[in-house]
Amino acid sequence: VELDLQETYEHVAHFERSNISRNTMISNPWCKAHDAVANLPDDENAILPISSDVSDLHDAIGALTAGGFTSIDMGVKWGAALLDPSTQSLFTAGGSAATPTTADHPLAYDSADGALKVIVLMTDGENTLQRDLLPRFRTGLSFAWFDLSDYPLDQRELFQIDNNDISIQLEGQRTPTDYTDDRFFWNGANPDTIEAFPRGYDTAQEYIDDMETYDINNPGPRVNNPSGDGLTFDADVRQASWQELNANWTYNQVNFELFREARFATQVDDLPDNAGTDTTVPGGVTFDLPDYFDSDNSIDNSTLNANELDDRLADICEAARDQNIIIYAVSFEAPAPGQAALQDCVGGFSGRFFDVEGDEINTAFDAIAANITSLKLTE
Repeated sequence: VELDLQETYEHVAHFERSNISRNTMISNPWCKAHDAVANLPDDENAILPISSDVSDLHDAIGALTAGGFTSIDMGVKWGAALLDPSTQSLFTAGGSAATPTTADHPLAYDSADGALKVIVLMTDGENTLQRDLLPRFRTGLSFAWFDLSDYPLDQRELFQIDNNDISIQLEGQRTPTDYTDDRFFWNGANPDTIEAFPRGYDTAQEYIDDMETYDINNPGPRVNNPSGDGLTFDADVRQASWQELNANWTYNQVNFELFREARFATQVDDLPDNAGTDTTVPGGVTFDLPDYFDSDNSIDNSTLNANELDDRLADICEAARDQNIIIYAVSFEAPAPGQAALQDCVGGFSGRFFDVEGDEINTAFDAIAANITSLKLTE
């Protein structure tokens, strides 16, 4: 259950798999991280790491919102990790989460004061599945270009840009510093138009000059793009990142609205992520990158299913119990598979699993509180 604070942990991509069309940013992403209305980071489901403030705890619980699929193992993972002494530096003096009553926590497992470490786990569901985007679609620059020149600064969210101001790059991705072989499909064009430059430029040479000027002033970031942000060039044309596209539109909209015309109106094949040849761009980043491939293949369907999530939950619970972390589990009107997973998590300890409905949940938590008090008195 140790959490290595020197390690970088990869998050689930910020995207929404939905067939709902909307003229706003996504509102129900797989991993909530953005408030579409206020255009601000969304912390309603953020972890409150350690607190002894009852009011803060109630506020955090009250702010939780449910949605999407269920991964019970994620809750236990974070609960166990934040009870492990490896996270103590987060709460020591000067730590961002430190308070006067938590500055020396989490205590060592064999702490001299005999402190108990307890996880109270609750679910109303069962493990279902985990999905993510394939690596090529998680970061970096996309094939979508936006002409922003006619839009005021407060109306430049990508979902606000008219289809007729969008271009889709069809060729030239394998030669990121050679702009002479680039080709773009102009969305909304009738008849279909493929040009050597995206909308917003008057000529191919103007486009080439703008790209070369940017590369001279910003060597590396355009082709390597380590931040994952989109880039706006001097002509007020923006090459969007995949993150931006997935934050602005649902997965289905990206595929069936943004890229639809380019796929259906040309002879370009729909290719999966593993098509083409490996290409190393400046900066040492290697992509399996054909000239164009279909983002409809961007979902990683090899990620975890219900059985794998149950196995992972069992492993995390066992590791926590091995450190003498006490686990209570409350099944609140959960289906049979969820009940079974929670019963396994408590490790067969009598009186630590509760299957409740309605107001019975209050009795369950009263019993847990009484049991913890009794254990503290006997330790």
